[in-house]
Amino acid sequence: MGQVMFSARAGIQIIAVTAVIFSLLISAPKVGAAGSNWYVGASIPVMYIDDTDTITTGSSAANPTTMPPTPPSTYRGKAVNKYDTGFKLEGVIGYELGSNVRVELELFYSEADVDKLIYSDVSTTIQGPQPVTFNISEEARPPVSGSAEQVGAMLNLWYDIDLGSKWTPYIGVGVGVIEVDFGDVKYDDNALAQHVANEVAVIQAQAANPGVPREALLMGVMNDPRLQLPQGYAPSVSTTDTVFAYQAAAGVSYQFKDNLVLRLGYRYQTSDDLKFKGRSNPFGNTVNTKTDFDVQFIEIGFRYHF
Repeated sequence: MGQVMFSARAGIQIIAVTAVIFSLLISAPKVGAAGSNWYVGASIPVMYIDDTDTITTGSSAANPTTMPPTPPSTYRGKAVNKYDTGFKLEGVIGYELGSNVRVELELFYSEADVDKLIYSDVSTTIQGPQPVTFNISEEARPPVSGSAEQVGAMLNLWYDIDLGSKWTPYIGVGVGVIEVDFGDVKYDDNALAQHVANEVAVIQAQAANPGVPREALLMGVMNDPRLQLPQGYAPSVSTTDTVFAYQAAAGVSYQFKDNLVLRLGYRYQTSDDLKFKGRSNPFGNTVNTKTDFDVQFIEIGFRYHF
């Protein structure tokens, strides 16, 4: 899944802070009223974002700056984002309802680097008296960098499976909201529109030069400055969206002390589709994207009971 995206120095700082908190909890006496059902907890899970499938649709007005002029068109393409391993910072406050059931409020922040962006299954329709549709099978892989970030709040319900020992398996589900922010992700907004324009130019060149290999025609198109779309031709899309999220988890906890529980678990989180739009630039073009967002976590944490 790639390398953990935070720096070694940041990782050492997180480990050091966690070790200090853990040592304080181990030495802390049990406080509060006897039988208190309240607890707090925290974890620093490792995060794996599944490859995201994005459907991008757009419309491009006629562009007189290229030679020959680019005709008005619409396009549709599938994009796949691949991510490096990331991390999550999570804090919870919970209450034991009885009968091995707990309810919990979770707040978290998570982050992972975007590793690759791949466009495929692209089609475009050239507008005119007789619209013409082209299907483009070739992939486009524009450079991409930066990280995707999440901030969220979840309400979780847990069930502890009492085995009569210090080891207690648990399962649970949760629902809440997350804000996903791609503002730090950098890539060429023109990449998909330029990919479409290049392929259309190649198709037109093939009709006029049937004996010339496609690779030679494509190289000529890509190196011809007259065919390059101007900066800002495709509008930038919005970078944040807030959606409902859902999760399911399972794991095992260990009663380290009367008031301190350690836990190891797996969590799967999914959400409603993220939607981003761009509709304003000097050319009057539009772009819309719809993205799924599924995340898996391997987590080590603790609960401190008052």
